[in-house]
Amino acid sequence: MASRTQPVQWGSLPDELWAKVFSAVDFDERHRSLALVCHRWAELVNSPPLLADLELSLMEPAAVTPGMRAFCAWLARRAARHVRRLRICVNLEGLQRCDEFLSLLAAGTTACSAAGGLQDLRLRIHNHPSSVPLSWVAALTSLRFLEIEPDLSSAMDICGSLDHLTNLQKLKLAGAPIRAWEGATRLPFSLTSLQLDDIDEAVSLAPLASLSRLERLRLLEAEAPSSGYASLRHLTRMTKLSLTTCSSLPDSLGELTWLRHLEVKYSQQASRVGGTVATHLDRVWLVVHCSFLPCNRHLTGADSCCRVLSKAPCFNDLAFLAA
Repeated sequence: MASRTQPVQWGSLPDELWAKVFSAVDFDERHRSLALVCHRWAELVNSPPLLADLELSLMEPAAVTPGMRAFCAWLARRAARHVRRLRICVNLEGLQRCDEFLSLLAAGTTACSAAGGLQDLRLRIHNHPSSVPLSWVAALTSLRFLEIEPDLSSAMDICGSLDHLTNLQKLKLAGAPIRAWEGATRLPFSLTSLQLDDIDEAVSLAPLASLSRLERLRLLEAEAPSSGYASLRHLTRMTKLSLTTCSSLPDSLGELTWLRHLEVKYSQQASRVGGTVATHLDRVWLVVHCSFLPCNRHLTGADSCCRVLSKAPCFNDLAFLAA
């Protein structure tokens, strides 16, 4: 008689398999429910593999401050030295003391960074009543990726202390207008990728000149005049430039002979690309909004641009889209 396969007992599954199962459960559910099942599960929930990647969502304004306070206390007690990636999403609508939230945020993230582990921080803030200062970021010296995305009701103040983040490689400041740079603003020289959104005309792009290692730059809704992009001439390692809904194209565009990929989206000056860009580009991506010019005149200009660029000897990828 053939032997029957013995059923697998849940308790006999190895910890590594349970950790993979628990990783598919969100942070709150793991710690509020799974950790209460038994002593073994409580230990697994707080094991280093499950503490490396954390996501906290506080969308009820009344729960933001107490939730953040409890989270920071838990970080200090159990998790700080294990956290590698931290994502926080909060709704501050109607919150009277946003400064307390920012203080807690600074304390929690600093504890993770001081332990030497935090490398990736992504922060999304909804309904912040005033500008979002970035001075608290200065202590997060272990960071390699930083993304801060308030909604459009807020603004951001960039502070000179960002240059202390000497390990930072990717910086994304999105979703809110950059209201001001401090006079001594210096961005981390280690950056290889940078995205800035909604840059006011009064905000100088001069600090970009110090980013000698920058390879990718994305600017969205920049109000700088054509002459305001002079700092791009110093970015000799930059191979990809993306300009989306920018009021002007850089005067220096044709001088960036080290550039290989160019994206120009929803710009009224998109048809200028063929006349200003040298033939060293490998790829050009143009997206032109149909409402920019009447009677489809922009299509004629863009078509001329495409014909000029397609004759470049090393050119192999051209995309044009009228949206």
